[in-house]
Amino acid sequence: MKAVISRSAWKRPPLFEWLQREGKVAEEEMLRVVQLRDRHDVVVSSTDAEAAAHALTASGETVFQIGRIEPRKPGELAVRCL
Repeated sequence: MKAVISRSAWKRPPLFEWLQREGKVAEEEMLRVVQLRDRHDVVVSSTDAEAAAHALTASGETVFQIGRIEPRKPGELAVRCL
């Protein structure tokens, strides 16, 4: 399986924008090395997504759907960012 992540699903924290700009770090390197988020990911089945989002929101968390899980072909990376 692979995770297909949409980078536009959340706003990148300003600290990472600064780090990339001041360090002259290429986008590919940011994706490979730097955690581009201040979040925790929860993976649930699509049938449970709404209930999970509701439970997390009710407990004070901010919820974004950032991607999906898909079958992975041999040789493909485990994570793909769009």
